[in-house]
Amino acid sequence: MKVDPQAGTYFFSMNVKMAPFQNAKIRRAFALAVDNKQITDYVVKQKNEPAYGFVSPGFKDPSGEDFRKHNGDLYSYNPKEAKKLLKEGMKEEGYKTLPTVTLTYNTDDEHKAVAEAIQEMYKKNLGINIKLKNMEWNVYQSEQKAHKFQFSRGSFLADFADPIDFLLNFETGYSMNSMDWSNKTYDQLIEEAKKEKNDTKRYELMYKAEKLLMKEMPLFPVLFYNQTELQNSKVKGIVRHPVGYLELKWASKK
Repeated sequence: MKVDPQAGTYFFSMNVKMAPFQNAKIRRAFALAVDNKQITDYVVKQKNEPAYGFVSPGFKDPSGEDFRKHNGDLYSYNPKEAKKLLKEGMKEEGYKTLPTVTLTYNTDDEHKAVAEAIQEMYKKNLGINIKLKNMEWNVYQSEQKAHKFQFSRGSFLADFADPIDFLLNFETGYSMNSMDWSNKTYDQLIEEAKKEKNDTKRYELMYKAEKLLMKEMPLFPVLFYNQTELQNSKVKGIVRHPVGYLELKWASKK
């Protein structure tokens, strides 16, 4: 049995055009109230790493340092702070009671279990009851891209081995930007990173962009993906790419 990392992130999006998620403090409260480690250890139970930044481990900058290690945890589970932020955010918006929040996810037993765990955490840590809604994948995908969800499950698997593949998705107008978030500074950082030929400078731009994304918190990550497989000890020559895909072209059985 092998458990290998796979470059990708399981996360939840909060639509900043829909109440109450127009308020950054409320968004941050919803992030800090979720115990990612409890979800990975007791709900998913597949040896995933809890995520407290969007870019997954496995990408080295020119100095040889892993992107995730360099930027570190950009937030942490903190129910006390979450409750404080929720109170402050509600005061800013003039809410005596929080507007109804519905978490939508695509139909799947694991996604349901994660959503139910988060629902319970919000009840315990924030004193609020959120609703859950599920729908089949094809409908879910089109509805999410149309920005129709208030609060929804998201996932990303890297197409190529570079942090920019993760971060460009949250530029203004990108299809994966289902949270309708727009930030001119973020857009500028990503555009500069796309054009920058000096790799050290390029990574610095991406480090800043991820920090800004996690500060504004239009989404919060839960875990980094991995993949498990059984491998016969006689099989050799399997190539595991940095983003986690298996290449069997040169595999053989001795």
